[in-house]
Amino acid sequence: MAYFELNCNRFEAMKSLKKLIAPILIGSAHLLSSQSLDHQADSLFKIAAQHADELHYDSADHYYRLSLELYRLSGSKNDYLYGLYELGMNAYRSDRVDEAFGIFKEGLDGSNSEFMEINLTSLYHIRGLGVIAEDRENYQQAITHYKKVLNGCTDLGRDADELAATILQDLGDAYHRLREPWTARDYYEKSVKICIDLWGTDHFRTASSYERLADVLEYLGEFHQAEMYYQNALDIRIKKFGRDHPTLVRTYNLTGGAFAYSDRPEITLEYYEKAYDISSKLPESDVRFIYSNNNMGWILGQLGRLEESLKYGKEALRLRQKYRPNRKGEIARSCMNLGITY
Repeated sequence: MAYFELNCNRFEAMKSLKKLIAPILIGSAHLLSSQSLDHQADSLFKIAAQHADELHYDSADHYYRLSLELYRLSGSKNDYLYGLYELGMNAYRSDRVDEAFGIFKEGLDGSNSEFMEINLTSLYHIRGLGVIAEDRENYQQAITHYKKVLNGCTDLGRDADELAATILQDLGDAYHRLREPWTARDYYEKSVKICIDLWGTDHFRTASSYERLADVLEYLGEFHQAEMYYQNALDIRIKKFGRDHPTLVRTYNLTGGAFAYSDRPEITLEYYEKAYDISSKLPESDVRFIYSNNNMGWILGQLGRLEESLKYGKEALRLRQKYRPNRKGEIARSCMNLGITY
């Protein structure tokens, strides 16, 4: 579809056009068959997913909501309930955590009332609740949710392999945050295997598993292996998105971190600078810009460039206090980094 090739100007134009056509489409829904409504809803859902992949969360939210209304009108309850999950994840990625939690609860309640036995849709919403628990640093509760999902995936078999790959990553993340790296490594390695089986070695979903495995390998001191997986992930993302896409900010930051721990700070700075240059074009509230400021402050301090380090470190602290006031651990780390630099 032409929608998928939007540049920035056309993207804004389509947002305006959508506001005009949405009431017409919804208002004439009674004239369309359920099949036609499903077709329209599927098209809008794909547009929403594309915008979410491109990190345009506000526009993705609009398209998800429009597709959900059409699924509701057509009576496609399963599609509607899965759409709620994607809407919830989009809200979570936009840092609207409480809203996301409400959406996942609504989706899970709807799935449980609609289906009497275990089903894929309910597992997605349980996974969403686990993501929220992890975000709130309730890691044991998150693990409980994730393991329930993994058990459900086992019961459902091959139909749930895609969700299983994701939930294995989630379990790895939770255990990594609990400082249980060997358990995390085991889950990450299982996720990599499923991703390769499903999508191959050069798919962006596989890249996500590579990054997570690399992160825990770095923590375990296996720097050469970590660098290899980071580079694989970076190559995949560059091939898909280009070198200057916001999706690469996290990968540049992670890859740079691996070189820092192997005592090559000059290379780390190169990657951190790439991440900062891209993220500086994003809104200052974007978490990638905040983390890039923090990383720049840290590495410049390691290199003895203290005045520059203080500039970035102070900016990271300001942004965290302004946009992430509930993340006390992050604010404390910013204060600690500034204290060391002073």
